[in-house]
This record gives sequence, structure tokens and C-alpha cells, in this order.
Amino acid sequence: LAVRSSGLLEDSQACPLAGVYRTVMVPNSSSEIGTRYHELCKAVKLVFSSVYERRAREFLAGSRFKPRDEKMAVIIQEMVGRRHGDYFYPDISGVAQSYNFYPTGSLRASDGIAGIALGLGRTIVDGGRIFRFCPAFPQADILTSRDLMSNAQKDFWALRLDALVAGMVDDEVDTMARLPLSEAEKHGVLKLLASRWDMFNETMVTDLDGPGPRVLDFAKVLKYGGFPLPGIIEDVMALGEEAFGLPVEVEFATNISPGPSGRREFFVLQIRPLAINKTFVEVPVMARESRGPGVFLYSGESLGNGEVRGIRDVIVVDPSSFATTETLSMKDEISAFNAKMREAGLGYVLIGP
Repeated sequence: LAVRSSGLLEDSQACPLAGVYRTVMVPNSSSEIGTRYHELCKAVKLVFSSVYERRAREFLAGSRFKPRDEKMAVIIQEMVGRRHGDYFYPDISGVAQSYNFYPTGSLRASDGIAGIALGLGRTIVDGGRIFRFCPAFPQADILTSRDLMSNAQKDFWALRLDALVAGMVDDEVDTMARLPLSEAEKHGVLKLLASRWDMFNETMVTDLDGPGPRVLDFAKVLKYGGFPLPGIIEDVMALGEEAFGLPVEVEFATNISPGPSGRREFFVLQIRPLAINKTFVEVPVMARESRGPGVFLYSGESLGNGEVRGIRDVIVVDPSSFATTETLSMKDEISAFNAKMREAGLGYVLIGP
């Protein structure tokens, strides 16, 4: 079972809190019904109480909302996936947006964008490596084969069916395990989702029988019609836009390998309006074509443009003194700066390497 929040502020268009509150995955696999009942009760309490956790309070502190403005229900959903030994996970999890903020090539913003991953959607929520494609043009490659080799998903999240909810207070991933792709290949899942890099010919091939790195490119689904995922996503987003009157973001999960009943399945897990600021900001010609005295910071590559008022300070993590062995102490130092600026009510930009 997935025990998740349904908060009033999560669907706010001004400051959506999606992903801020807890989602607790419960194996629900004990032979004792009393144990399953108590685990479910604990999971519900953990989700309710996450409104008052530091992560949520800090997020709210940066918005115009207060914890007292929130109203929450808890949803208990049957998880999507199939059992593979001691683990449970779907073939594909994904998030699709009907508006693409950064279209590339001939793609338009209205064509939308989707990101998919093998296993549970935590890979996507945590900002892990996922595969992106345009549902309207699923055969258009956003990355080259070589870039895909470097940036493809290397592991995935699954629910541990032998896990207990007892240790969930401090860490919400106690019931989940991070597994290498080789585990999915043992489960027979990779053959429908991955391709193989043929090192002799330097090409991507869909046949996994030979040697070579496995690459999650979902080509059999997106390019060769193994499952009509792009068309289903387009239909769901069109229905969502019609209902909301706005662009939407859809969370979904699929089982594309036929189960015991022979069925292939697509599930909509959540749908919410997508906040879009359509205010046009003109970038002066001087800023676009010059690095003169009127330009504070210049970059040859950037994504999007806009206007944010109230910025007074800039806090920079100096790349020349950055050491990967000191990241925990850096985190504490940044946190102290953040608390100081917030207490003084000052707006600032944080720049990290």
C-alpha cells in the first residue's frame, strides 16, 4: 500500500507543495492481520505529522502560507507493480507535463514532456537519472546514444516485502531498497525496457543476448510499439487540461510485461494543475550581446528567463575550495546562512558548484 498525503496546499498554483510531505510505502505482507493493521495506522500518523516536520515548515516559511493554512486528508492507494521475489515494483514510473518549459529542436512547449524510470517513482522525486521524451514525438531523441550512455538510469527503487514500518520515524526509505539494473534483468523486466550498447559497432541494439552495457532507453516501448505509452499519456493530459482548464502534471505507473492474467496496465496515480508564469520579460539587447558594465553575471548557456524582485545578497559556494569530503559541514554552514537570512527577512540567491 502507498499511504500518501492529499493536502490543500499541494495543489496550490502559487506555491505547490508536491513532494514535501511524506509518502509511506507499506509492504502489507505480514501473515498477522493485526500487524498489518498497526503498520497501516502508524503510516497514516506519519503522513499526518509530516505537516509539522522541519522540511515542510522550512518550505512554508519561504512562501506566504503557514502550517495552520493547511488541511490534509490521507489517501491509501494500492501500489502499482508486480512481485519479484522479495521485492515489488512497477515496470515504469513516470511524470508527464502537458507544457514543456524548455523545448528543444522543432518541439513546441505545448507538445509536453515526460520523464520515466524503471521501478518506483522515488528515482524521479529524488532528481535521479531518468529518460525524457516528448509524448507527441516519442521517436525524437533528446540525447545522442553516447550522451545516453553517460546519463541513463543505473539503479532503481523497489519495495522490500520483508520490511517493517517500525523504523519509519527517522527515515522514510526503510521499507525500500535501491537495486542495480542486474536485479531487474534477473527478474526478466529489462528485456522490454533496455537496449545494449554494441561496443564493436558503437550502436545501440535492442537485443540483450550479447555482451555490452545495458542502457535504459525504453526503445521497445517508445519506438517499436511494444506498449502504447506515449498515446495514453497524450490522452490523459488532454483530459486533464480539459477538466482543469490549465496545463497539468500527471504521475503514472505501468506494468508492460504481461502478468499472470496476461494484462498490461496503466495507472494514473495523481494529477494536478501546472503553475505557469506567462509574464513576458524582455532581455535587453545589451545583456544579450555584450558583457559590458551593465551586466552583473554573464553565461553563454542558460535556461529560461524571468524577473524576481527583492534579491539583496548573493551567497556562493566557492568551487576552488569545494571538497567532496566536506559536504556535510558545508551543508551545516549553508543552513546557518539560510536561517540568518530568513530571520532577517532578506532575499538572496544561493549559487552552488
